[in-house]
Amino acid sequence: MSAALNSIFYRHYYHGQWDLQTNQRTQFEGLRSGCWLGMIPAGGLLLAPEASAGCSCENAIQTSVGYVPKHLDPISFLPPTQKL
Repeated sequence: MSAALNSIFYRHYYHGQWDLQTNQRTQFEGLRSGCWLGMIPAGGLLLAPEASAGCSCENAIQTSVGYVPKHLDPISFLPPTQKL
């Protein structure tokens, strides 16, 4: 479990978010964190590095993920040398 100003992020069966302002919970299906602190809220993003390789869980996808809020332009997070 990890937290940001307005949300708590957790692993239930998949990645989960509890919005503390609305008291609503969201589940990001198909992705599951490893057995350690696998979701890192930082700089307005949610980073979830892959940590489940070798597990025997029935997860659909084993990958690293970076979540960007819908209202932000994902390109703005790239270094200037990588922007189109």
